[in-house]
Amino acid sequence: MNNQRAPMTATKEPADKTAMDLVVVRSLALSVLATLAILYTLYLAAPILIPITLALYLNLLFSPVVALMTRMHIPLVVSAALIVSGFVFVFGLTTSMLVEPAQEWLREAPTSIESLRGSMASAQKPLQDIQEVSEQVEKMTKIGDQPDAPKVTVEKPTFLNKVASNVPTLLTYAGIAVFLTFFLLSAGDSFLLKFTKLGRNFTEQRRIVTVIRHIQSDISRYLLTITLINITLGFAVTGTMYLLDVPNPWLWGTLAGLLNFVPYVGPFLTLVILTFVGLTTFPEVSKALMLPLVYFGLTALEGQVVTPLVVGQRLKLSPVMVFVSLVLWGWLWGPVGMLLAVPILVSLNVILQNVPRLTALSVFMKR
Repeated sequence: MNNQRAPMTATKEPADKTAMDLVVVRSLALSVLATLAILYTLYLAAPILIPITLALYLNLLFSPVVALMTRMHIPLVVSAALIVSGFVFVFGLTTSMLVEPAQEWLREAPTSIESLRGSMASAQKPLQDIQEVSEQVEKMTKIGDQPDAPKVTVEKPTFLNKVASNVPTLLTYAGIAVFLTFFLLSAGDSFLLKFTKLGRNFTEQRRIVTVIRHIQSDISRYLLTITLINITLGFAVTGTMYLLDVPNPWLWGTLAGLLNFVPYVGPFLTLVILTFVGLTTFPEVSKALMLPLVYFGLTALEGQVVTPLVVGQRLKLSPVMVFVSLVLWGWLWGPVGMLLAVPILVSLNVILQNVPRLTALSVFMKR
């Protein structure tokens, strides 16, 4: 009997192992397909998801202010209306103040580039001589004189034309985000109460409320802190540009503060722009390089001292995850996606830290 059962057991074990391998392969394939479907949905639904995401983060940014005004016995709807209208007013005033200097600088940028090329002509003289010699050799190798073919030149749209063509889309995004922010702020905790219905008993409902409160508090604190830090950096850059006699100092300060929301890419882009501004503004190279050097000092102080000290260790993220998030959301949603990449990553980190079943995954987010 024992001799007959042994072959049956040996045959059954490989069959069970094959079945488990098939289950693992199917689950992996379904996970890959689900991930691709989510990415495709995020890419395809970008015109709808971008203003909704902006509204959600504006709601988290302004919710502490609404709570403060509510404790001062100001009605919730009135508080939401005052905050949203104040935000729109400040944003519109700042934009109107900076549009004209930005347009003027963009119009003068080609002239500045030509003047910069002229100042660097002496350094490029050996290269030009080599290019002329190569052109002469190329002419000598041609057999016979052939009439030049007519060239067709296509005028490319300028940067200002591209921006102007996207203004209706940007206004639509802004309108949806502003109105949705108002509705979210005026709704208060009504959505929170709806989430509690997902719990099967009082203990689960209380846990849901606690988790959502922690998520709201952490993300709101992070957004408010980073916003204040970037505003302070913008004022510091503005003051520096004013002391160095750079034209339109408010333009460069605002640009530096806004681009600082995008880690790595934003400060690097600002450094390149300020280097170009310095070289095209001042004839002395030493004074021109003062702009990027001072900005580098300010952003290094902000990134290495101020932000880690104020934000704290709990919300510090892995540079690898930050870079991957920038690439991913920049590919999905463009510049707006890069602007929202870090807040989205911080939100995911906070959710992983506060949901007991997902706490183990938060290790991948930490520095």
